[in-house]
Amino acid sequence: MSGQPVKKYLSVSSLTFKAFGYELALTPGKGTVWHFRATNPSRTKHYVILLAPKINQSKMLIKIGLKKLPDEHRLVVVTSDYTTEEYTEAENQGYTITTIDTLDSFAKEMIQIQSRRRDLNL
Repeated sequence: MSGQPVKKYLSVSSLTFKAFGYELALTPGKGTVWHFRATNPSRTKHYVILLAPKINQSKMLIKIGLKKLPDEHRLVVVTSDYTTEEYTEAENQGYTITTIDTLDSFAKEMIQIQSRRRDLNL
C-alpha cells in the first residue's frame, strides 16, 4: 500500500490518537503488517493500527496481523468504508474496524474540547 491514501490515513489516524494523549511508535520496515502502535497515557490500552483504505484488498494482512499481534494489544483496522458483514467479522475475530472519517471526526472534536479547556483556563 503506497501513495496519497496511506499518507492521509497515517496523518489522520496518528493525529486522532495524539489528540487523546496516546504515545505513538511508527513501525517502519517490512517486519510487521501494521503501520504504528498506540499506547494510552496510563499504559493500560495498547493498539496496533493497520491502515487499509480498501478493506477487501487487505483481508490477508488482517489475518497475518492477528497472528502476529503482540500480547495485550488490539488490532485496529482503519478503512474508507465497511459493510455490516465486515463489522461482524471484525467483532468475531477480535479486532476493531473503523473508518478514516470517524477518526477524523473524533480528532476534530477532541481538539475543540482541548481548545475550549485552554480558553477557560486563561
